[in-house]
Amino acid sequence: MKKNILALCLALLSQGCVTIDDKGLSMEDGTCIICINSTGSSGTAKRRVYKDNIVVGTTFTSPRDVDTTYAVIKSKFDFRGRDEFPEDSLFVLQDSYKHVKTPGSYYHIRQPVEVDFLNNEKTNPITEFELIKFGSKTKVKLHVHHRLSDDDSENIQLMKQLRDSIKARTLKALR
Repeated sequence: MKKNILALCLALLSQGCVTIDDKGLSMEDGTCIICINSTGSSGTAKRRVYKDNIVVGTTFTSPRDVDTTYAVIKSKFDFRGRDEFPEDSLFVLQDSYKHVKTPGSYYHIRQPVEVDFLNNEKTNPITEFELIKFGSKTKVKLHVHHRLSDDDSENIQLMKQLRDSIKARTLKALR
């Protein structure tokens, strides 16, 4: 099986359909075939890698404590902890995934999330929440990593709309 994958990758590379860089082996459209994370380990990925993400962020306060805020966001956006993936899952090795927990004080979660956006089209931005205990409330830092358009000025506006949509869904769930 590994020989077949290697042969396919070499064939695609020789035809110019695949590129090799410091992040691994990728298709011309940015789809990651073999990705290398910051630790140098690699794995096959099925998720699209966006080479030129636009990142937009905002900070707001949740009326709930940090643990409840984490539970609500995790449930609402279908975030999964490392222990919820199969033992050999390569998804947790990707740069798009992060799940750090310090119950009672801090959470940092990031993964692609399916979101209904413009005209009910679905998109999968990397959605990142950093939750910090703030008295009896929670300080929420939201970052959305994605690229919706090739026009930078249009893209910034679309990304802000996407960020605001995710923020509104989050606040509605936290009521």
